[in-house]
Amino acid sequence: ASHDGSFQVMVEAETAPGRQLDLELFDQAGAILARVTAPAASTTTELVGRWNDVRPWSPESPHLVAWLVTVRNGNTVVDRWRGHTGFRTFSWDGGRLHINGTPLRLRSHAPTSPSGVFEPGRLEQLKRFGCNSVFLHSKQGGHWAPFFEQLDRAGLVCFAPVPRDLP
Repeated sequence: ASHDGSFQVMVEAETAPGRQLDLELFDQAGAILARVTAPAASTTTELVGRWNDVRPWSPESPHLVAWLVTVRNGNTVVDRWRGHTGFRTFSWDGGRLHINGTPLRLRSHAPTSPSGVFEPGRLEQLKRFGCNSVFLHSKQGGHWAPFFEQLDRAGLVCFAPVPRDLP
């Protein structure tokens, strides 16, 4: 999702002929911000749309929207997936990192205590100290989706090494 309100979502799901995919974006009160519908392809379907009154995500204002992807067969709901996202664009210009077209001066720290433990309140403490990013060391493994959501909510950019076996 881009800071200009445009979004592109690739949905990978085994579907049957005649099914459709719906993508809806919601504000915190549950009002629909954008809706896109497309016929479901056999394995991968692209949903493209725009939210005209976008509130971009930034470390200073970590605005998130809820999303819901629904697979339908006629009026029957077959499956649903939910989550949250922030609308933002990262770019490099002149050797500097930009977020939403604005230079971002990184103030980073490890998200864990010196013992490597994720302590309650740690992310809020880092924000109070002026941090706007965290770095995950390559030795820190595990399931990261819930942690990434916490970082999004706290307004912290995350940097992590990419495993060598990725193409």
